[in-house]
Amino acid sequence: MLLGGGVVVAGEVLLAAVREGVYRRSLSLATRDLRISLSSLNPGPGLYGAAYMVLGELFSRQHLGRWLHYGTPAGHTEIAGPAPPDRGSGSPPLTWPRAGSGR
Repeated sequence: MLLGGGVVVAGEVLLAAVREGVYRRSLSLATRDLRISLSSLNPGPGLYGAAYMVLGELFSRQHLGRWLHYGTPAGHTEIAGPAPPDRGSGSPPLTWPRAGSGR
């Protein structure tokens, strides 16, 4: 597990607290080979990861059909509401807050 981004400035204090929390709440078998470290990379990879998650959601089965006929999701606030239930995965769909809802 790599900790990165703005939290890295807390350094070893944060690292010790995260390790303590993970090891206290986990079975020893599950954490036997787990390494928890601070990332030496700049904050950029976190932004790339967030963008990857957003793209994954936009192009998911649950959301693609809501904006594809527009050609782009940009500027279409009506598609930002909850997605219709996904009948195939068995798990509840992720929902997006409505524009201006303050969530």
